[in-house]
Amino acid sequence: MRRIVIIILFLGGLQVSAQQSMSFLEVDTTTYQQYLESDWKGLIKTGKEAIDQGFNYYYLQMRIAYAHYSRQEYRSAITYYKNALKLNSIDPVANEYLYYCYLYSGRGNDALLQTKKLTKVQKKSMNISDSVSIVSVGIKYSYASTNAEAIQEDIVTDLDVLLTEGVAGIQKTTNNFHMPKLHLSHRLGKHVILNHSLSYLQKNEFSYAYDSLFFLSPEQIMKQTEYGFSAEIAPGAGWLIRPGFSYLNMKIPLFDVNNYGPGAGQDRVVSAYQNIYNRVFSILVNKEFRFFNIGLSYANSDFNRMQTHQSGLHSSFYPLANLNLYYSFDLYYQHSLFNGESQNNFIFKQLIGFKVLDNLWMEVSNTLPEHMNFYDIYSDISYNNIEKIQSSFNATIIVPIYKAGIKLFGNVGYSSNNSYYFPDNDPFNPINKQAYNSFIITGGMTWTK
Repeated sequence: MRRIVIIILFLGGLQVSAQQSMSFLEVDTTTYQQYLESDWKGLIKTGKEAIDQGFNYYYLQMRIAYAHYSRQEYRSAITYYKNALKLNSIDPVANEYLYYCYLYSGRGNDALLQTKKLTKVQKKSMNISDSVSIVSVGIKYSYASTNAEAIQEDIVTDLDVLLTEGVAGIQKTTNNFHMPKLHLSHRLGKHVILNHSLSYLQKNEFSYAYDSLFFLSPEQIMKQTEYGFSAEIAPGAGWLIRPGFSYLNMKIPLFDVNNYGPGAGQDRVVSAYQNIYNRVFSILVNKEFRFFNIGLSYANSDFNRMQTHQSGLHSSFYPLANLNLYYSFDLYYQHSLFNGESQNNFIFKQLIGFKVLDNLWMEVSNTLPEHMNFYDIYSDISYNNIEKIQSSFNATIIVPIYKAGIKLFGNVGYSSNNSYYFPDNDPFNPINKQAYNSFIITGGMTWTK
């Protein structure tokens, strides 16, 4: 009896397996009908089942790819368009749609590589010109205000008590700052995009220094010019290598008071500027996958007389296979050196972005814990202030104007800062911690060709 039951179950399993298997005619007819009816979800399900059963031909891959494309699942569509091109590498339709999938999923370097596969007729109809090297041009302006005035009297009072032994050093806070920034990206062949940025920072700061005498500057204007350069090298689809450097020139005012004797009416103030030059060298390697990417970076800087080696781990996730929802994180490890001593620090930054309306995106980010001498390799921002940032939060609104190729953005930022007195010979052990807050507003636009 037991043997009969086993035989019946075995035969029943064969029958179920036979019912689940599909013939080529059934696969082709069903997926084509689903394509005609715009049943994208059903087409994807049927197509994947067919592939699991060993079916693999050009039209099947193209139908699944187009179904994902129609659902705006561009990162998923990439896989199937590439599969279709393995079966027909010169197909113009697959090559064109693959270009748009790269473009709409934020993989601009891969889109540039893909233009090599497009015909002259396609490039003309898609408004792609090999003679135009400009990729994008951008401008933004940032303004910050703080409540640092509330702690400046405490800084002076506390330092008068703490500096009884006369330790040379300096403590600063930021009253406000203005910073315009320009950006230009252009092509160098099909594998390289060159990025240039130029910013000018004018900061009003409070400064209290000691070097045999006390020097108090309630307001002084510090000026900084920064030029940044990077090369985005795409050796193959999905890969990005980005070496770069930044050069900073800070001009810090120096004050001197000279008495020109009786009859002069008042002492005359003669001011000059001390020039301080900083630089950053960096490299980033990034690999794209279907629903995420992962990258490694390294940067070396000499901010505030410290040699800082900064390693980074970066990743972004796209659960919807498009830019309608994404999450990214950046984890940095800093190893700083000064006079034979070292200090280690971790910095964590995370960001979530999502589509609100057809032409409105929002991004929210934060960075922590306390840090300084920090180079944000993705944002290309150098944080070389002598103050430390405890934590920062940012909210950004992005408004694309598709026909014009313009993207407008506005950002509101908040940061908790700690002002310290940094001894000249022992910057790793600052004293006199004083907390204050900054509020930053940024606006700008980017034009992309």
